[in-house]
Amino acid sequence: MNQTGITVGLQGQQATPAEILSFESHGALVFLVAWSLWVSRKHLKNTLECALMSNRAADDGTPVTYRTAWLGLAASVIFLAGWCLAAGMELWATIVQLILMFIALFGVAKYAAATGFTFLSPGSTGGLGADKGGNVWMQMGGTANMSPGTLTTIWMINRNGFAGMPIRLTATMSVPHYFRMLGNHLKRHPMVWAIIPIAYITGCITTATDSLYRSYMDGGMNGPLYLGDWNHLVRLVPYVEGSTILYFDIEKLGVWLWGFAIAGFLTYIRTRFSWWPFNPVAIAFPTRRYGFSLLVVWATKALIMRFGGVALYRKSLPFWYGLMIGYLLGVGISTGVDAIWFPDAGHIVHGW
Repeated sequence: MNQTGITVGLQGQQATPAEILSFESHGALVFLVAWSLWVSRKHLKNTLECALMSNRAADDGTPVTYRTAWLGLAASVIFLAGWCLAAGMELWATIVQLILMFIALFGVAKYAAATGFTFLSPGSTGGLGADKGGNVWMQMGGTANMSPGTLTTIWMINRNGFAGMPIRLTATMSVPHYFRMLGNHLKRHPMVWAIIPIAYITGCITTATDSLYRSYMDGGMNGPLYLGDWNHLVRLVPYVEGSTILYFDIEKLGVWLWGFAIAGFLTYIRTRFSWWPFNPVAIAFPTRRYGFSLLVVWATKALIMRFGGVALYRKSLPFWYGLMIGYLLGVGISTGVDAIWFPDAGHIVHGW
């Protein structure tokens, strides 16, 4: 698209190629989340019925009861909505943003389990960067009807200012999987559920204290200060003050609907033909950091399954685990060697 000059959008607010891909991927993500909820609708209904039952023995949710889970969801929504409203966001915008946030985080949690790949980032990792739906919302729906408080809060929620961007927020989406692995251990071992919140609070206090200490002792600008979020906010100032206004764009919506439709088509094909190799997840979670690695893994697994079947796949698992363990061991040894021989001028031994 860069070479051919393809553009989408009204005059004066055309989308960049990265933004176009973000519209498509977000449309696909919305479909996949909606499809996942539809497929699991009976289970969700059963969990809600268990939560509302007066007979608590029938609530067999683990590691916490279904009532606790639903109450936790309700409390989280109320808290987040109150925080957004207190920060200056309008009520209607708060509702939209919470829905978009749910789509982003639920999508990563669901398809990290389905694909086995935990480094999923909604909204693509190029151009706009992974976010919780805010950038697509602003670019596609426009900013003409948004107050300055709403625009500023959208920035805080979708960047690192609010619990981190999804590209760095793998821990939050991993919580459901931790719960699944825990099973009944929370009930069997009270010390486990007592230590978890203590560890979280300790981590928050430690990191905040370290940041404040280093900023006051060394000066924030003298250390490895990350300015990406503030640079993004500076670029957002014209929209906040109203000198630059985006309007609802039907062409961008068309790209979003295309992503929604193509994800639906690929999902339908996969339900009809088990041999179909292309997964709509690739559209919802495009990546350039791990693109080549994913291609190699996909091709290797396809060849193993094609010529050796399940038996060869299971026999090859120790080799793949060995690759990961060997790489991590190499990083650990390199870090130790670097710390010993270069204590004051260390080197980056592991990057993105």
